[in-house]
Amino acid sequence: MKKLLSLLSLLTISGSAVPTTIAASPYQKEQTIRVKRQHKVLFLKLMELTFQQNNKSKIN
Repeated sequence: MKKLLSLLSLLTISGSAVPTTIAASPYQKEQTIRVKRQHKVLFLKLMELTFQQNNKSKIN
């Protein structure tokens, strides 16, 4: 559980440290949205894998 909390805090800190920029063009704005969406998807996949590993270790 401690590993999970430290991972969450690390991802939260690194996620909030990403500077937000004002897009000068619609393409840049769409690109910014796409990157943020990809980061969220990767974070959710990472959390899912973490929970799966924790459940496997509890069973074994």
